[in-house]
Amino acid sequence: MPELAIAFQTHCQVRLGWFIKYLMVKPNSSRGSSELLMATILDKLEKEQCHFLTSGIIPSNQLAEIAGLETFSKVFARSIYKMILWIFKLNRRKEYWQKFLSKN
Repeated sequence: MPELAIAFQTHCQVRLGWFIKYLMVKPNSSRGSSELLMATILDKLEKEQCHFLTSGIIPSNQLAEIAGLETFSKVFARSIYKMILWIFKLNRRKEYWQKFLSKN
């Protein structure tokens, strides 16, 4: 069965770099397939004099289960998280993605 590893990238014209939106490898691919794919991407971008590379991490709208904390600490952590989302406008995903794309 052929191996499959694929990455979807977006060129960030504003910042002169690249954004990796998806990096996928078939579950039955050989060990190291994802590492080889990432190394190939890094080599290619280095040759293109890429200024930065970022991955597609987006903050969640809320914290999931928090283990190992008392009730007050959990409430406090969730409140701080919500405040940070609001202050930095991290819950506005479309606006978040737009800052990486061209401003044409």
